[in-house]
Amino acid sequence: MPNFPNHIDGLTRLLQVSTARHNAISHNLANVNTPGYRRVDVDFEDQLNRLSSDQDAIEIEEIDNDADRPIRMDGNNVDVDYELGQLNQNALFFETCSQLISSQLMMMRLAVG
Repeated sequence: MPNFPNHIDGLTRLLQVSTARHNAISHNLANVNTPGYRRVDVDFEDQLNRLSSDQDAIEIEEIDNDADRPIRMDGNNVDVDYELGQLNQNALFFETCSQLISSQLMMMRLAVG
């Protein structure tokens, strides 16, 4: 792998964590009607620190004590509206990081000629 500047590596890590968060939110939406299912999420800051310290694995955590998300009678704590909001927010973040990487690579190509 080529040796990219540190800011591109940092943006790449942000994309990795954002992708893991997208997968967690998608998993929540897929299980919205599963009795007893507990929503999962990615602790963005913690995972970014893990990747910065050369730990490659991203962990998706089950959220048991989410005070903001009430547990339904069937034991499921997924709120579709909340998950869709999180999905949209994460998609915007991913798109922003992608555009930053793209513009950085374009500037590097222009500099090389």
